[in-house]
Amino acid sequence: MEKKKRQIDTVLEELKSGIKAVFSQVIERAKTKSGIRTIPLTAKGREILSLVDQYKQENGIPRNGFVFSEYDRPLPSRIVEEYFMKYCTKIRTPHKSTHCARKTYISTLVDANVNINTIRKAAGYADERTTYRNYVFDRSTPAEKMQKFEAAVDYKNRMQPHATPAATNE
Repeated sequence: MEKKKRQIDTVLEELKSGIKAVFSQVIERAKTKSGIRTIPLTAKGREILSLVDQYKQENGIPRNGFVFSEYDRPLPSRIVEEYFMKYCTKIRTPHKSTHCARKTYISTLVDANVNINTIRKAAGYADERTTYRNYVFDRSTPAEKMQKFEAAVDYKNRMQPHATPAATNE
């Protein structure tokens, strides 16, 4: 049976000089309790991981728990970006950086009315304010934004008719 979730509990910490990683180490536990999380895998996510597994198998790279790895070590973030673009091309998905993909993923979940606590847990944040402040952006077109404003203030169509309390003269 295909796994529909993935546990995240190990991270790669990089010390950078400019854009180049000069030192990296694997940390067996995430920095915070919130960083240890299980994320749901969509059909597209499972497709991507299947391509990664296929690539590793074809190239003799052992499965070690890291999506992007070179034998026993995770790849530096710069190389991960290159692989990410390659896999985006292969599955015909628009190219984005991993950071942009994360922002789009979180914003899409917000747009779909997924509960913010569910989103922040999957993203690895202790506080929903971090999620909103750093990762949620409005993906609406200007016309869609205007339509939302109009709908929000159109009380006649939005509100159910209700009785108003009678005025009292005291």
